[in-house]
Amino acid sequence: MDIGWNENKYLHATPIHLDLIGDKIWIQYDDTEEGVATDLLAAGVPKEDIVLGFRHPQVRQYTEFGTGLSDKDEKIVAESAAVRSA
Repeated sequence: MDIGWNENKYLHATPIHLDLIGDKIWIQYDDTEEGVATDLLAAGVPKEDIVLGFRHPQVRQYTEFGTGLSDKDEKIVAESAAVRSA
C-alpha cells in the first residue's frame, strides 16, 4: 500500500483489491509482480473459486478461472458460445 504525501497531494493506493462475493474470491485489481491468483492457487484455492473481476464478463469464460456466474448462467453462456461458433 502506498500512503502519504507527494508534495501537496495525498496519496493512498493499494496494489490489490479483492472482494469475497458468495463463495468466490474476486480479484478486482492486481498490480503485483507475480499476481495474487498465483498465491491463491499455491494456498490451495481452486481455480473455479477465483474470479478475475478486472476481466470483462464475456471474456472470463475463456480464462482458466471462475466466471462469477451461477451454474445456470454459466450453462446459458456456454450454450450461447456454442451457437455462435457453429
